[in-house]
Amino acid sequence: MNKELEKKLTNKYPKLFAGVHKSPRDSCMVFGCEHGDGWFKIIEELCEKIKNYEDVEFLQIKEKFGGLRVYVGGVPEAVHKAIEEAEGKSEKTCEICGEPGKIRGGGWLTCFCDKCKEKRDARVAAAKANKNKEK
Repeated sequence: MNKELEKKLTNKYPKLFAGVHKSPRDSCMVFGCEHGDGWFKIIEELCEKIKNYEDVEFLQIKEKFGGLRVYVGGVPEAVHKAIEEAEGKSEKTCEICGEPGKIRGGGWLTCFCDKCKEKRDARVAAAKANKNKEK
C-alpha cells in the first residue's frame, strides 16, 4: 500500500498500528501494509470494527495466495471473526483498484478485476518481448 494511505491508517488508529514504530525483531509492521491500494477500504473497515478492543495490535498485514492476511497476537474471538471477514472480502476485491475481482493465477496468485488483469498481462507480454529482443 502506498505510504500516504498507510499514514492515514496509522494516524487514525495508532494503537492498532503501534508496530510501525518498533524494531523488525518485534513487529513486521515496520515494513508497512504489504499489499496493493485496492484493499485500503477493507483494512479501514476492519480497524473501525476492532479499534475499541484492548491490547489489539497488528503484527503483520500482507497479501498471500491472492488474499489479505492479517496477523495479531492473542485477541478476542470477535476480533478474529472481523479479520476473517476482511480476509474473505479481499478475495473478491481487486488488490490494485478496489473494484470487484477474483483470484487469478499466472505465476503468482493475485486478486484482480478484469481491467487490472489485462494491464498486468500487457506488462508481462511487453517484458517478455523486450527480453526476447535482447537475446
